[in-house]
Amino acid sequence: MTATELTERCDASGPTIYRRIEALREQDLIESRTKPDTDGGHHEQVYAATLSQVNVTLRDGTFEVQVDRRESIADRFTRLVEEI
Repeated sequence: MTATELTERCDASGPTIYRRIEALREQDLIESRTKPDTDGGHHEQVYAATLSQVNVTLRDGTFEVQVDRRESIADRFTRLVEEI
């Protein structure tokens, strides 16, 4: 979604959305892509989660957290080219 779409969906202000996006980006939990606007010649950023799965386990009184992320498009493309 774009930041505008996220603002509407989450019922939050634009600055709040951008702070959350930045926090998620710092943890590699979100990626952005540029979406061209063929009508107006502008573009906008579209954000997508890279998070695939989170597992939380309680073992011997201690929480263990495992975070799985999806491979980015750039990494998939690089891997494809390297395998050729």
